[in-house]
Amino acid sequence: TKCIFLKRNRTIASNSHRSWRPTASISFDSYLWLEDGTKILLSCDGTKETAMLRIQPLAQELNTEIKDLTAPLSQV
Repeated sequence: TKCIFLKRNRTIASNSHRSWRPTASISFDSYLWLEDGTKILLSCDGTKETAMLRIQPLAQELNTEIKDLTAPLSQV
């Protein structure tokens, strides 16, 4: 495995019957990135903390690093 990475995903939906305004929601998606370039979705969580708690044991088991792509560029 190459690494596990966490990505912030913003979704805009306009399927509410009570309001015409679209609503935005944010999810944190984690992926397993394999050496051959394949990316496998591991989880979609509502908070970054939940996502990190979910993928940390897997990263330890696979002996790979977690790359947080949600952090500002100055912190990467």
